[in-house]
Amino acid sequence: MPATPDHYDFKVSDNPGSVPAAELTVLFSGEGSPIPGHENGPGIHDYVLIHTVTGGKGTFRCGDKDAALSSGDSFAIFPGVLFQYTADSEDPWQYNWVAFRGHAALHLLAEAGITPEKPAILGQGSGNAAELYARLRDSLASGNSASLMDMEASGWLRLLLAEFARLQPDAATPSARS
Repeated sequence: MPATPDHYDFKVSDNPGSVPAAELTVLFSGEGSPIPGHENGPGIHDYVLIHTVTGGKGTFRCGDKDAALSSGDSFAIFPGVLFQYTADSEDPWQYNWVAFRGHAALHLLAEAGITPEKPAILGQGSGNAAELYARLRDSLASGNSASLMDMEASGWLRLLLAEFARLQPDAATPSARS
């Protein structure tokens, strides 16, 4: 997709179906290369939004927590939590993202070690995340029926969350503690 006023490159795939109340539903996913200093927020979403930095650097603020992020780091924006993120003015980041909701969303994030108290995965690399994001976007653009597309996209999202859990072996998940 051509550049937007605030991105050198911007691609997004949307869930074309109606989004029913489900266990886990992907709303949209994309990738972008914002211009130096591009800011998003302050704002609040009613869904979860995860970004994985693939190059460059930037900063993320979630509630009262700040993080300097670079390639391989990821961050999650939680529903109802004030956030802001900014691309570096000299080496702006590039990233992949996925937005989702569902009654299992927060539980699955916690299982992956991602919580409102710990919304960033720092210094762990991104493993297979880029490939999983690409597969997720492909499933949204597949032209399959809405229900098949939704099942496939949520499956790729589950694999992405499992990858995040693998990237932080020191994070004790709720299941690991019981």
